[in-house]
Amino acid sequence: EGFENGKITVNKLQNDKQDDEKKYMELKQKYDSFDQKYKDQNDNFEELIRQRDEQIVALKQKCDDFEELKQKHEKYKEQIGDLENLKQKSEQQLKEKTSQIKSLKQKNKELEEAASTYQSASEELKR
Repeated sequence: EGFENGKITVNKLQNDKQDDEKKYMELKQKYDSFDQKYKDQNDNFEELIRQRDEQIVALKQKCDDFEELKQKHEKYKEQIGDLENLKQKSEQQLKEKTSQIKSLKQKNKELEEAASTYQSASEELKR
């Protein structure tokens, strides 16, 4: 009876050992699987960080480009204002010159009429 109990105990211990080894292998597989997932996620995380850093650099460049464009825009607005003032001055000068031309044409017409009258009178006197 004691021998059988010892046999049962040895068999039970062997079965327990096999069960424990089986559980150990299952847990090791789960651990290895989780470890690989962790490594993959860490790689993905590192890639996301790299992409984010690239995006930050690109955004900083876009901000710099935007600031440069804003400065150019302000400069162009000033130039447009200067050109608008120049245009108004030119238009005013054109009006003044046009008025002077009309005045000179009128004086020229009056002088031609006076010359014609003088010439007619001069011819009358010669006769």
